[in-house]
Amino acid sequence: MKPYCCALMFAGLASVCWAQGQAVTVEIPANQSWTNTGVFVNPGETVLVEARGVIEAVSPADTRPMFHRVPPAGRPERQSNKPQPNMPALVMLARLGDGPVLEAGSRAELQAGDSNGSGELQLGINDDYVADNTGSWTARITVRSTGFISQQRRSRPDADTASRRRDLSPGIAAIQSKEQQIGNLLGPATAHIRVAADGIGRYREYQNGVIYWSPDTGAHEVRGSIRDEWMRRGAESGDLGYPTSDELPSRDGRSRMNRFERGVIRWNAQSGARVEQTQY
Repeated sequence: MKPYCCALMFAGLASVCWAQGQAVTVEIPANQSWTNTGVFVNPGETVLVEARGVIEAVSPADTRPMFHRVPPAGRPERQSNKPQPNMPALVMLARLGDGPVLEAGSRAELQAGDSNGSGELQLGINDDYVADNTGSWTARITVRSTGFISQQRRSRPDADTASRRRDLSPGIAAIQSKEQQIGNLLGPATAHIRVAADGIGRYREYQNGVIYWSPDTGAHEVRGSIRDEWMRRGAESGDLGYPTSDELPSRDGRSRMNRFERGVIRWNAQSGARVEQTQY
């Protein structure tokens, strides 16, 4: 395997070399617009970025919930004052050398080349003011040639999980089928179908909601205040897991609800979105 070398700028300056397909971990501080990872990507290579953790995007005195405990996927809102107004607010960003700014989120596979650029991978945050931010995300970074299966994927002990990661075409078909079933309920799509944070599911964002799919739960839409509460709790990576139903009317006729793997979010005009934690 061809070795790759980099200088990582956290925990002091250290020179690190790794073989292609070997992952390195980098901390991405919330109070820096961009962080140099020290990972260099050549044209024709692909870099896999998998991020986790939460940050605080405002001072403790600010009580607005969307800015607290923010995951790498950011928030569903698009805000015109953010550096990338067409991307989710506070989402983790990526850039290869002098290439364009790309959306990384919780998981992204970026191929270096003419359209995406090449060179050192930089990771940042879609925030217009970072000075009062605290905390950091942790990014796991793997570089591989086109068609190379990363060591991180090959070493998964769960063979069933690995096979589901390899064949995600049913998820694409299921999301497209759900789109046809619900019509224009969610409005136009605002992004391509993407891989979920766990590497197994798929999702697509729309103007008024999302559709999430996993092999165990199928494809379901989540929207409005229910979606906002679910995203605030970490979406599919949080304590509720994937949706197991579309938005449904409750028996009382005054509420709406979505079922998830480990709970229910119920909404009504008086109390807003409320989580009912239930272990099914």
